[in-house]
Amino acid sequence: MTSAMRPYSPSRHTLQLTPHDAWATQFWSDLTPLKEQVVHHRFFEAIATTSIGIEGLRHALMSFYPLVENFPKYMGLNLRKTYALTFPGHAEARHWLIKNLRVEQNHADWWCDWAEGFGCTRETLSHATPSPAVDAINYYLWYINTYGTLVEGIAATNIAVEWATGEWTINVIDQVESVWENRASVCHPTNHGVAECSCQV
Repeated sequence: MTSAMRPYSPSRHTLQLTPHDAWATQFWSDLTPLKEQVVHHRFFEAIATTSIGIEGLRHALMSFYPLVENFPKYMGLNLRKTYALTFPGHAEARHWLIKNLRVEQNHADWWCDWAEGFGCTRETLSHATPSPAVDAINYYLWYINTYGTLVEGIAATNIAVEWATGEWTINVIDQVESVWENRASVCHPTNHGVAECSCQV
């Protein structure tokens, strides 16, 4: 006995946008003030206004690189928790995670380009050692995506981190392009991986 194979349909596992239920509206409303604290944190404001200085920005780019580089790996830990034929929504979550992983890898590559533009080298990035305060988020994301549920893992990475990141980057990018451009152009890495900078900040 044979059965016909069901034709592949890309839309079969596509997440569909639907109106929020009342509980979801309240959920986002409750989280918004916390997200705003991250978006308008003095660190991101300092980047936008250039008050952080070239050395400060370079240090920040190196300190946050391990988070950006490992972020796809944290997301990947959730793939093993998906059971497409067992739980509703898991097939959609799996397909979304796989698609988003490539996007996140692009972010890591772009972060390297950004850092190189301000005088960091890929060698120094690969040996970056964040402070305990910065590294705390790496430990938390590793832990929650390893031992938490699928819902907890996605909430930690793709809501708690990506939601705020999608907004503070928009606030920063215009200033990075216009104000920093001339100052960054005179920063050149040396053979020792430490940038020499003749700009005045």
